[in-house]
Amino acid sequence: MITECNCSICQKKGILHTATEQNELTLVKGKDALTLYQFGSGVAEHQFCKICGIHVFGRPRSAPDRLTVNVRCLDDFEEILSSAKISRFDGQNHPKDQSP
Repeated sequence: MITECNCSICQKKGILHTATEQNELTLVKGKDALTLYQFGSGVAEHQFCKICGIHVFGRPRSAPDRLTVNVRCLDDFEEILSSAKISRFDGQNHPKDQSP
């Protein structure tokens, strides 16, 4: 499943997430080109390429034990999108951002 989040980063960058377990993602090369960005609570992690600025993958605040990969970074993303169901996530109104 692919998720489209409307938070400030995901919406403006056009990130489409697909969740994966940490042990299911293997970086073959380019780890030294990644840089980490965090904001707000500091729980979510956004891994960007420091050469081209693309958001490659991250650790969502809603499930910090998992990773999400930006589908748009995959070589065959157009084929993936043609048959994928896209669900929406309201990152602008995340429950952890609400006042008690």
